[in-house]
Amino acid sequence: MLQYGADGKDGTSFAFRHAEVSCLARGKWDGGADGEPNIPPKDWYKVALFCASPVFPEERER
Repeated sequence: MLQYGADGKDGTSFAFRHAEVSCLARGKWDGGADGEPNIPPKDWYKVALFCASPVFPEERER
């Protein structure tokens, strides 16, 4: 699902799909400051994953 992808200095996001389930993965981190003073990046990151299905479990084929 390339239309849901983004990448930058402070994070990245992308989406993928498997059968009826779509997921969005997101990573965030401190990339440091662009201006003055030059602040170095912090050493941490956060990852989140969100998944959803438009089909109710009772309606899925077995």
